[in-house]
Amino acid sequence: QAIRKSSKESIVKALALDLGFGGVFAEEVCVRAAIDKVKEPGQIEKKEANALYTAFQSIINAQCNASVLLENDKIIDAVPI
Repeated sequence: QAIRKSSKESIVKALALDLGFGGVFAEEVCVRAAIDKVKEPGQIEKKEANALYTAFQSIINAQCNASVLLENDKIIDAVPI
């Protein structure tokens, strides 16, 4: 309910800023929920809100598989989830 009342222009920004998820986490929630991250929060339907919640829970309950990517023994990227 709260997410649909957000004044942010996209669902990913509402998750990241209004709910404090941060950018990477908010993007992952959208991907797992199969919701276009630029969709307006006020346009989210109940089914989609449930999908966002399920995606959030799947991340919270998942075993951490963070990885650091190396190239020539130098860190070039990190994958937090």
